[in-house]
Amino acid sequence: MKIKIELDNDVRLVWPTPIFNRAYPNTSDMNTRLLEIVHQKEQEDKGTTKSIVSGWHSTEDVHTWHYPEVERLLEFISEAVTELTKLSTGTADENMSANSTYIA
Repeated sequence: MKIKIELDNDVRLVWPTPIFNRAYPNTSDMNTRLLEIVHQKEQEDKGTTKSIVSGWHSTEDVHTWHYPEVERLLEFISEAVTELTKLSTGTADENMSANSTYIA
């Protein structure tokens, strides 16, 4: 299914933003552990500045953190992006390739 929305008065959506909202079951322990990992990283690394408001931002290497919980989170992200890609482009499962999907 390809997402297509027709608007009146010659208005069109150029960069619409799909929002994927899914609750994964049995992730309470994983979420607790992810929070511990982030707090640990915050103590070890000063992070990066992303805004003028105070707050800690990790460096852009979260995908390389070697923890089972982070790896599982990346699997969730990859599944979600692949699903959104299929939905928004109308691409069938058998036509998905490395050129049309995201792999974390």
